[in-house]
Amino acid sequence: MSAGKLSKSKWLYFFIGVLAILIILFVSFAPRAHYTRAYIEENRGKVIVEIPEVFELANIIIAIANHELTNNPYSVFQQGEYYERVLQHFLPFKNHPLISEIRREFSGEDQGSKYYRFRDNSVCYVFKGDSIVNAGLYSVVFSPDLFKEYIDLVEDFARVSGFREFYDANQSYYQEQIQKYKERVPVKKMWDWLENNFPQRYDCYKVIFSPLIQGMHHTERFETKKFKEIVMFICGPDAFHVRLPEKIEEGLLSRAVFTEIDHNYVNPITKKYSDKVEKAFSDIQKWNKQSRYWYTTPVITFNEYMTWAVFTLYAYDTYEKEDFEIINQFTVNQMVNSRGFVLFEQFNNQLLELYINREEGETIPDLYPEILEWVENYL
Repeated sequence: MSAGKLSKSKWLYFFIGVLAILIILFVSFAPRAHYTRAYIEENRGKVIVEIPEVFELANIIIAIANHELTNNPYSVFQQGEYYERVLQHFLPFKNHPLISEIRREFSGEDQGSKYYRFRDNSVCYVFKGDSIVNAGLYSVVFSPDLFKEYIDLVEDFARVSGFREFYDANQSYYQEQIQKYKERVPVKKMWDWLENNFPQRYDCYKVIFSPLIQGMHHTERFETKKFKEIVMFICGPDAFHVRLPEKIEEGLLSRAVFTEIDHNYVNPITKKYSDKVEKAFSDIQKWNKQSRYWYTTPVITFNEYMTWAVFTLYAYDTYEKEDFEIINQFTVNQMVNSRGFVLFEQFNNQLLELYINREEGETIPDLYPEILEWVENYL
């Protein structure tokens, strides 16, 4: 081979290598959301509450895959007339190959991540006839997109089960649920409180829920140069097994969404103190009994403590003393006894004391050095 041909070959390989790097960079840094001018103008300053069609399909698939498994591993809300309607309509299709595939995907060590990658990515899609296509608003929520991997089977399940007819027949119920959520959960009040206490600013809150969700809540934020949006994936307004006094129920439903929303305010502040957090929470098993499976780092553990304790501060400012104490008792019990954050009560009390006694003009980020110092000296 001549020197000239060898040189051209080298240049070709070089060009291909550069092109591959550029493609990787483009994919890595491509925006996850694409906001049109119309979307921005319509939704700036608004709280949106939705039960999207394909998202509800994903939750029905999960509910059928979860049925007959012990201990409700996919945290499905298995009570009420709607759940019974779902079972009556969709259980005849429990042997569809999609259901066994979802069970297989959700059974491994990475089951939590796969759950979110399937359920939450479904909001990126809409129906176009019998096909499911990306709507053009979100490219991905939780990467990589597991929902997309099974989209052919999802389309087939929807078609053979008559999902779209079921969804249309339940429209009045969905609208009642959305209205009930808006009446019971004062999301705009939380938004105002958070932006009075943190420096971050967002343009839109979007609450996405299914009547079939009991837990496994999640939040994501999407940002472009012109628009910042927080999206929450949470339970519906009937998620409690018994009716509670109005303000207590409001407080607990608010906690479900608040402790997702405030990750978008707490986490960026924590990042500034990451070295101190790593040191203070270095022995996370003393703080977090789920550290082998969930919340596996000091920063993630601290953020969970902090987001729930910040809800306590919101509740302190929002509810009458008697109602606050009941809501706080529920919160502590949930964190300590149900979720394994065993020192939450002490952490919660300390942050509340710091908040009550803060200097004029101090906000919650100003309390970080003191709460981290307390953590370091506690054990």
